[in-house]
Amino acid sequence: MRCAKTKDMQDGVPEDSLEEPVRACIFCSTTVLTPCRTFVQESPPVRLIMCSECKAQMVDHLPQREFLDKLYTESEYVGFLEGSQRLTRALARRLASEVRASWSTSVVVQILDYGGGSGSLARCLAAALTEHELRSQVTVVDIISGELGDELTFLTPDEFDACTQTFDVILCSAVIEHLRDPGFRLKNLYSRLNAGGWIYVRSPQLGGLKILRASWFRWPRHLSEFGPAFWRRFPPAMGWNVEFVWSRASRPETEWRTRPISTVVAIALKSPSFLELGLRRMLRLSKGCRYPWVGGWEFLGRKRATT
Repeated sequence: MRCAKTKDMQDGVPEDSLEEPVRACIFCSTTVLTPCRTFVQESPPVRLIMCSECKAQMVDHLPQREFLDKLYTESEYVGFLEGSQRLTRALARRLASEVRASWSTSVVVQILDYGGGSGSLARCLAAALTEHELRSQVTVVDIISGELGDELTFLTPDEFDACTQTFDVILCSAVIEHLRDPGFRLKNLYSRLNAGGWIYVRSPQLGGLKILRASWFRWPRHLSEFGPAFWRRFPPAMGWNVEFVWSRASRPETEWRTRPISTVVAIALKSPSFLELGLRRMLRLSKGCRYPWVGGWEFLGRKRATT
C-alpha cells in the first residue's frame, strides 16, 4: 500500500541511516515478530511488525541514533500537552488525586519527568500536590534543556543513567514511542521507582486507524506503538510488580475552542473505552480496558513493596 508522507518524512529516512532489520522485540526481546499491513515508508520500505508476546508494534528498521539526534536537536518539536496548560493542569490534578495519600507532609516527594521537555506536566503535578500541603522536587530528563528555571533539576539521558537517585513519582508522557530502546528504558525507570511509588506512561494508540492513513503513525519520530493489549501483558513480562490503577484511553489532547473537529472525533473514538471502564468499576472487574480504537492510551501503576 502507498502511505501519505508526513512533514517529517519528506523523502523518508535514507537507507544509509537505517539499521539492519529488527530481529527481536525492542520491548521484551521476543524473536517471533509478525509483519503488519502498514508501511510507514515506501523507499527503502519500512513497515510495522508486531511482537507475538507483548503485542507491541514497532518499525522493522530503526533509524540510527545519529539520525534521530539530528532530527530532535535541529527541528522544533512540541510534545503532548505542551500547547495547553489547561489540559496539562487537568491531568496533573487527576494524578495528584491518586498519589496524594502516599506521603506525609514531612516528606519531599521526588518527581521524575522523563523526556519531559519543559517539565510542564511535572510542574503542574508539583503545584497540585502543594494544594494538598505536600512539597516536591522535580527532575527533568531530556536531550535538550528548556527554560526550566532554578527550581527544577535537568539531566541528559546519559547523566540520568550515571546517577543513582530514586523517585516517588515517574512521569513518562508521549516519550517511549520515540525511543530506539524502550524496553531497556522502561526497565530502568521501574528500577529507579521507590517501593510504593507511582509510574505514569502515556502513549499513542492508533490501532487499526493507521491502516487507513499510515502518516498518522508519525514516522520517523515514532518508532513503536502500544495499547491495551500491550499493557495487559507487558508489566508482568518485564517483571514489574505493580498495582494497576489506570489502564485506559487517555483524555482528548485537543480543546473545543482551538480544534473543535479533532476534539469531537477524539471523544467519539474514546467514549466506548470510558464506558467500558465505568462498567468494569461497577462490576469490580480488572481495571485494564480492552477497547482498542482510541488514539491515545495511559497507564498508571503503583509499585508494590517486595517481600
